Amino acid sequence: EPEPEPEPEPEPEPEPEPEPEGGYEQGLRKAFALERLRRESGWTEAEWRAAVEALADDLPTLLHPIMFVPNIRMLCTEAQQAYWLPKARSLEVVGCYAQTELGHGSNVRALQTTATYVREDDAFVIHTPTLAAVKWWPGSLGRTANTAMVIARLIIDGADHGVQNFLVPIRDRDTHAALPGVTVGDIGPKLGYNNMDNGFLRFEHVKIPRMNMAMRYASVDRSGGFTTKAGGGGGGADDKVPYVTMMQVRALIAGNAGTCIGKAVTIAVRYAHVRRQGFTAAGAGADPRLTQVYGAANEHMLLDYPMHQYRLLPLLATAYAFRAVGQDLAASMRALEQRLYAAGGSVTKLELSQLHATSAGLKALTTREAAEAIEDARKCCGGHGYLAASGFPELYTTYLQNCTVEGDNFLLPQQVSKILAKTFLGVYAGKVTPEGYLAYLGRYRSHVGALWGVRGRNPYEQGGGAGWTVAGLVAAMEHRAVAHVARIARVLGAEGSPEERHRRWLDALVDVDRCCRAHCWLVVLRSFDAWVRRAAELGRRERRALAALVEVFGLYRLLEDAGEFLEDGYVTGAQVEAARKQLLRTMSEIKKVSLPLVDAFDFSDFELKSALGRFDGRVYEALMESTAANPMNGRAFAAKIDGIMQSRSRL
Repeated sequence: EPEPEPEPEPEPEPEPEPEPEGGYEQGLRKAFALERLRRESGWTEAEWRAAVEALADDLPTLLHPIMFVPNIRMLCTEAQQAYWLPKARSLEVVGCYAQTELGHGSNVRALQTTATYVREDDAFVIHTPTLAAVKWWPGSLGRTANTAMVIARLIIDGADHGVQNFLVPIRDRDTHAALPGVTVGDIGPKLGYNNMDNGFLRFEHVKIPRMNMAMRYASVDRSGGFTTKAGGGGGGADDKVPYVTMMQVRALIAGNAGTCIGKAVTIAVRYAHVRRQGFTAAGAGADPRLTQVYGAANEHMLLDYPMHQYRLLPLLATAYAFRAVGQDLAASMRALEQRLYAAGGSVTKLELSQLHATSAGLKALTTREAAEAIEDARKCCGGHGYLAASGFPELYTTYLQNCTVEGDNFLLPQQVSKILAKTFLGVYAGKVTPEGYLAYLGRYRSHVGALWGVRGRNPYEQGGGAGWTVAGLVAAMEHRAVAHVARIARVLGAEGSPEERHRRWLDALVDVDRCCRAHCWLVVLRSFDAWVRRAAELGRRERRALAALVEVFGLYRLLEDAGEFLEDGYVTGAQVEAARKQLLRTMSEIKKVSLPLVDAFDFSDFELKSALGRFDGRVYEALMESTAANPMNGRAFAAKIDGIMQSRSRL
């Protein structure tokens, strides 16, 4: 019998199409491509930062240069730096900063991860003793970093020596696989900022060499002897030195708040020049270039309306103000860092305290205001602002993490106000001469005895009755800030049991927040005004426009918090009304140059990612073009939906 014919071999299954890369993968490729360009081109630090901004993408490696490397430079000995920095700069070591735990964030003293010294091995054992001690949230930890700067409790012979910093390898440098005893991964999708791989990290008795402890300010010798130096937690003048890196990051955050508000305002101002709403009496001021597409010649553009100016132009002023104060604070931090690195360099506790208070306060203030400003700018764009194509959804959800990262915005003001109040009490006792951002407190020793203190010359009258000057606005802001500080100083200075003092502090927390904000608004206004005055490269017209922005910023802040200025009669109701009228007049002038003012930010269309904020003003064309990229308008989706719709006949 003939043999049966063999069955045909099944056709091989087609190779599955690779999934398109997500934001994280693209961001990682861009980060390494950018590093390659940096080395080839010999970029400076400033040039590299400009390139990062121009990418308009969040890089998963960002925490490596802004937190991991600076912490090595700040906290490690010269010998440790000689070992670690070349590896970090070559990206053989890619790092992250692992402080926050599942159960504790801002309360650093309560962190539970342990680093126990074992003499026999001359090593520390890093361990996660509880679920709450799992490191949770550190950026670049989820998939990117192979080494972590871990904040853990130092344990020697059962004695707890508080939190210290340890360099802990977590992934193999070649294979990138997790090392023995290390459980590490990504915590999952977030509201936004998903290019950043925020991660979790758990240790099961992981051993590291003794010299992996950062030992510039605290050290453990071979026999287990623990020594602290200035800045190592021993009560010396420089105990806040280990936190300088965090203070520097907060300075960056403050400046970045101005950048992000600037993006939102650029979109909204450009749209407000294009969008038409309501008819004019006789077509006054219409732009004939836009008439054909965007509306009749006798329609108002949105920014013609004083209400729209009031909603939008103070945000423009705030964007400039936050960039100015961010630059000022960053310069102060650089000067501090240079002194610390200099041979024999040191700083006073008062210097560090005033920088800590101001950087922490500005971080809280600027991020809170920026989050609200982005949303306010979106609302200024009406229904179109709700579209993803407007650029606002990505900008807003990506930015929101700043309100919590590097200190919660409602916890930081407690640290700030305590420093302000203690400084003020020191001034009152004749023991402290404040300097820097807190210098103004030294001029108000008599304020402690009264609710608001001794009145100075009425700030409105400094303008000769002709209106509010910037100097008058600064004087009013200063008066308000000192009044709030004096109020908190009375709470801190009152006698009582620990329980009574704690209860008084809790009851004062609303005032504590106001105190922090009053100090920070004063700092911002002063920095903004000084920034405009010292900008030698400005021409006459540019200087006049920016000076008007300073005026708008100060007037708007006065009006927003008018009740606090009216509380003791330091400012009268008539003067508040004068400020309101002056603000409207100044905004009507700024409206005329609002486009050049947003164009000066120099955001490309690529950076803005917005159909509404296009430089060429072709908003409606861009919105229609965006529909072509919508999968719901594609053939495959249409076929699927057609089938579902046809099923209605069987209902």
